[in-house]
Amino acid sequence: MKILVADDEEPMLEVISAMLTHAKYEVECASNGIDALRLYRERGPFDFVLTGLAMPGMNGVELMEAVLQENSKQRIAFMTAYSVLQRPFEPEQLLRLIEGK
Repeated sequence: MKILVADDEEPMLEVISAMLTHAKYEVECASNGIDALRLYRERGPFDFVLTGLAMPGMNGVELMEAVLQENSKQRIAFMTAYSVLQRPFEPEQLLRLIEGK
């Protein structure tokens, strides 16, 4: 599986990337929505997009809208303190979300 992760917190990107890479996923990371959309267009398709909500330039909702315009069936989730994937989270929670379990 190929996963795009977008978040403006560099430590969070590093941790998520390490967890997913360890689980044998291919991971692309972006520190804001604008870079994430560029990666989506240049290096896609992606099996899953995981994004933070508040990011500079283009927030997670705007990124989701842009991604869904490109591919209305794209699987995407937010990771915030009040979302399906609430911070802090365990690696197993992240993998279950991505795998649809």
